[in-house]
Amino acid sequence: KTLVEARANAYKATELVQFDNKYMRHDIGKAIDEA
Repeated sequence: KTLVEARANAYKATELVQFDNKYMRHDIGKAIDEA
């Protein structure tokens, strides 16, 4: 897998976790997508 694929899969997996006031940062690893 590439780093881009790994990052996408990691964020997709977070959809399985639910709790009140859940907050996810989407900027982590963003530079990988832009490289």
